[in-house]
Amino acid sequence: MDEYQEKKQLATGERLAYLGGQLRLQVEQADRRLVPEWIAQVQQGVITCFSRNNRGEAVFCRDGCLYLYAADCADTVYKRQLYDTWQKIQAGILCRRISQVYYPVFERLGVAYPNICVRKMRSRWGSCIPGKWKVTFNSLLLEKPLESVEYVVVHEFSHLIHPDHSKAFYEFVEQILPDWKDRKEGLRDSGGANPG
Repeated sequence: MDEYQEKKQLATGERLAYLGGQLRLQVEQADRRLVPEWIAQVQQGVITCFSRNNRGEAVFCRDGCLYLYAADCADTVYKRQLYDTWQKIQAGILCRRISQVYYPVFERLGVAYPNICVRKMRSRWGSCIPGKWKVTFNSLLLEKPLESVEYVVVHEFSHLIHPDHSKAFYEFVEQILPDWKDRKEGLRDSGGANPG
């Protein structure tokens, strides 16, 4: 995986990868009193990708920025935990939404909807265990272009029909995403990660 995110200090002004683009980070002191205002802004569509906890800590997108409200703004390790948790939640929401879009193709072939998991992985964008009907997606997909995330979802779901990387597997993927090679290019990084 691209290690640049790990090297970030998660300080105000830093740029973080998000769906193929970047968001400027704004770090603020956590404050429970802001929760009602945040919820109202979520309902109005001003805030997106909102996650919070009971300590007044939150991470969300607004106005092209990623806001991270932390109890300890100076602790990089702590901020990293908040950010990683947000990234996992949002990647899960995104991958499940994309899965629902493409699942009808697989459902028509008699494929049961798999159990979907999300976790941070070092060397893969996704994995599939057909015998257990389990598909796992990498939380770092949230950094990649949407088209590339769609490719990973289709790739992993296709393993429920073709459990290998045979010619038949790639022909099947191409039936669903004729431009899969271009979409795969958007996943490239210095770490050489691959779909599972």
